[in-house]
Amino acid sequence: DIDEMLEKAGGFGRMQLCMLVIIVVCYQGLGFILYSLSYLELVPKLMCRVPGTNTFQECPDKSDICSDGKIIDRNDWYVDYSDSESFHNWITDRELYCDSGFMIGLYGSAFFVGFALTGVVLKQS
Repeated sequence: DIDEMLEKAGGFGRMQLCMLVIIVVCYQGLGFILYSLSYLELVPKLMCRVPGTNTFQECPDKSDICSDGKIIDRNDWYVDYSDSESFHNWITDRELYCDSGFMIGLYGSAFFVGFALTGVVLKQS
């Protein structure tokens, strides 16, 4: 039984309570980044110019704005920030429109790799 093992280990005392408070306070700031990763990697709604006209419609495919992994003429498309799922995020700041979902996901993964490496480098002596 877990309760019996906890009692044999010395119970839940002031030290455990102190450590709990320290851990909660330290990780509270991390939550803002951790929980926002899905928004930071969300591809915004893109509007493309209808050929031969001056009107725009939603881009059905990113190939409408990309050619060989490079962004084509910015005058032929724009990000629709009036859409509820379009944010200023990593996609817009780093212009990752033409990157694959795998490459975009690496940004979030790099955060966790850095977090793990920090734990190794800054371990207790």
